[in-house]
Amino acid sequence: MLYVFIDAQGKPHKQFQHFSLVCRAWTPYAQRLLFRNIRLHDPMKVYGFLRATLPSSEKDSSTERLGNAVRSLEMTVLSKEMQSLFPYVLRHCPKLHELNILLYSDIGVMTLLQPPKPSTKDMQEFESVSYASIQLPQIQAIRIDVKLDNSVFLSQLFRIWPSIRHLILQGSAFIAVAQSLQNTESTHLVELNLGKGNTRMLAPVFSTLLMKLLNSSLEPIRILDLRGMFRPTVEGIEQAITKFGRQLRSLRLPVFDPNADFRVLQNCTSMEELIIDGYPRENVREYMPLGNIKHFQFLSTSPSIANMANLIKWVGQMPLLAVLTWVTRGDIHKIDVFLNRLRTFCAGRSIQFRHITSAEDLQEELIEPPSFPREQLMTPVWR
Repeated sequence: MLYVFIDAQGKPHKQFQHFSLVCRAWTPYAQRLLFRNIRLHDPMKVYGFLRATLPSSEKDSSTERLGNAVRSLEMTVLSKEMQSLFPYVLRHCPKLHELNILLYSDIGVMTLLQPPKPSTKDMQEFESVSYASIQLPQIQAIRIDVKLDNSVFLSQLFRIWPSIRHLILQGSAFIAVAQSLQNTESTHLVELNLGKGNTRMLAPVFSTLLMKLLNSSLEPIRILDLRGMFRPTVEGIEQAITKFGRQLRSLRLPVFDPNADFRVLQNCTSMEELIIDGYPRENVREYMPLGNIKHFQFLSTSPSIANMANLIKWVGQMPLLAVLTWVTRGDIHKIDVFLNRLRTFCAGRSIQFRHITSAEDLQEELIEPPSFPREQLMTPVWR
């Protein structure tokens, strides 16, 4: 019944607490959903979370169960106190899959690997927990936004978690991680996402750092998101697409110069998902292989009649297309005619049409999905 409700309403985490109080039989399942995605942005909430998820508690084994339910953790390291609490929080989440961290203050690597015994007044109740004997969770997905010029934590990222498969880098994180990666160092990346605000560099430098990260992976690169590029050029991505294009299942692109030569896209022969932060211009439409695309997403605020006609003609050449997503901004009343036209087109071809007014509404779970679009998926919480 819980999953029927989720399918109908999305991911209504505010309701899970109410479900946990309906009856005892529902409590453990609702609590797993309630604790599946955790956000901690101030010390008081951290202390509350630590109490609720105390590992190996003799008083109540349910606290350890709640810690085991956490799959996704979002945390802001803004102060020294939050910095000192971070190693303890991780050890309360032994099955953590995804870490979303905003760094204003660097994290000491040695403290992270070997946390000291709790000694402050607020941590006295946790003195009985042997944190040094609890291993860090084997995190597979990390989103990092950095407000620092230098970070020791980022320079050691793959040494701390060699298990990382999905990596989203924002702020100055891309430069910090790529520059610190040793040429002989291997990773297991299957996804690389360059978030906004981190690539203000010349195309040759950007291309070198991008290739350094991609070449480090022992796994095929399946998902490549380049929408965070600053002043994007084909020169900046040409080498990467030439070498890794045939491996890609999903490619997400920023808006490029309409006159750019995009024949490098001919390498993307296994593409199942194409996302463009703009309207797909002729230089993209001419060279992108369409045979395997199942999801296409584009962003356009005020399309022309000619643009919409060209788009529909192009999308009609995607034989396996299952989902078409249009992201818009601003007043949607100005595009009603185009919305109706796309809905009619998709209905006639049994394609799911989605209109979204903000790309921020699309929250993806960082996994390698069986199909796209990925944000529609919810993996079992008791795996």
